[in-house]
Amino acid sequence: VFINMRKQRANLFFLHITDYFLDNTGVKELNYSAALGYNKEHAGFDLFFSHFNTELGIFKGSHIGNTEDLEAHIANGRPFDNGSFYYGIDAPKQQVIHNLLKANGPLHLNDYLHFNVQYGFQPDNRKEYDVRRGGRSGIPSLNLTLYTHTLDAYLEYFNGRQWKATVGLNGLYQQNTYDAASATRQLIPDYNTNGYGAYFIGKLIKDAYQLEAGLRYDYKYLTALGYRDNQLYGGRHTFHNLSSSLGIVYPINVNWSLRSNIGTAWRPPTVNELYSNGLHHGSGTYEIGDSLATSERSIKWINSLAATPFPWMKLNLDLYANYFDGYIYLYPTGRIVEKLAGAFPEFDTRQTNARFLGADLSAEIQFARHFSYTLKGSMVRAKDISADKFLPMIPADKLVNGIKWEMPSMNTFRETYLQLEHVYVARQTRYEPGSDFAPPPDAYHLLNLNAGTQLHWRKHNLGINFSVDNLTNTLYKDYMNRFRYYAHDIGRNFILRLTYRI
Repeated sequence: VFINMRKQRANLFFLHITDYFLDNTGVKELNYSAALGYNKEHAGFDLFFSHFNTELGIFKGSHIGNTEDLEAHIANGRPFDNGSFYYGIDAPKQQVIHNLLKANGPLHLNDYLHFNVQYGFQPDNRKEYDVRRGGRSGIPSLNLTLYTHTLDAYLEYFNGRQWKATVGLNGLYQQNTYDAASATRQLIPDYNTNGYGAYFIGKLIKDAYQLEAGLRYDYKYLTALGYRDNQLYGGRHTFHNLSSSLGIVYPINVNWSLRSNIGTAWRPPTVNELYSNGLHHGSGTYEIGDSLATSERSIKWINSLAATPFPWMKLNLDLYANYFDGYIYLYPTGRIVEKLAGAFPEFDTRQTNARFLGADLSAEIQFARHFSYTLKGSMVRAKDISADKFLPMIPADKLVNGIKWEMPSMNTFRETYLQLEHVYVARQTRYEPGSDFAPPPDAYHLLNLNAGTQLHWRKHNLGINFSVDNLTNTLYKDYMNRFRYYAHDIGRNFILRLTYRI
């Protein structure tokens, strides 16, 4: 029998840029979780519960009164005043509550068969508050409640030598409701959805190689009904797809190994991609869905090379190609929508055929006793091949270098380290000029500092980790952050984490 409990509370704080505050970006957060389990030789039962409750202030500079002010704000690239720190969270703001109850029951039928079943229930509530006249800012303008039930079961066979097989079933039921009594806008309609999936994975394990093949079938049914602009809207949608994968692991020799996997995948459009027509509160944008959107299907081929050419060097290289039929994405239309809550950039849901090519590189070199150097790089090349154009919101090239010092473990201090990290993010040049509300920002460099240790006393451990992000307090914007229309990214940030293990 085991019992595990965890509680975490984050106090109120505000985001601060290099030389100004972001007004109304406070956060209050309260989380806790508990686990109870009972395990025997051939069976067990685990019960887990978690609660997440957060109140988020939305930057007031992203909710601007009229079109002229918004255009001036975007052109300026930052707020017109330096803001201030204050206690309290005002509208616009959000309150989000997640509860999760999960029950898991593993069962060992014999030496070769293992069965597992898991049930999950998650009620979620989301409230969004706008600045409203007549003292009504304390009444949510959006109030959504989502109930999710999941059931997963699988049977696994392994003969202990070279054959391994897994067959499984998945079930999902969701119900979303909108509280019309208190809210004033309905971003998405009420909806019910249920889905089922069945899969098989087979694995052959040999000394010279490993082969794995998988096959999966999914079915999803969605019915939605809402009321907007004095009219009913919604519909019924059915999605289903068969997907597969084939992979191989080939150890070239003791120091080199190659992995290759090719597979198909799919994703049905979400409710917001189908029916959104309103303010996306968290990003300060107005989003419009496409009720005629179809499933997104893709085929992906990824190859990984892992190597230890020398005892003091480790390398890993991933190369992938991904083709999408019906890639779903948000497109900046260039229009501004003006509502009572303010003026907001408009994005609509679109589909196209797309191609993604990418590479990820990581390397670690032990260049002296207790010192190591790490290098990580990533790049993505994406294209709308139907229109022969670049796709919006694709990550720019990124390179991370780090030097780490590790102190030998002692009786009291263990896993002690100090790391200095340099991050370089290039300017995204692969975009269509004039297609966004603001061009991609310039490239930037960041320095981060990380340190940590484990204090060991008898059977107890106290983990201490301290980090400083953006050590030089650099003023920068990241292309992937839609708040770049209104402000820069966060400045110097201090983080202290304490973990105590009984």
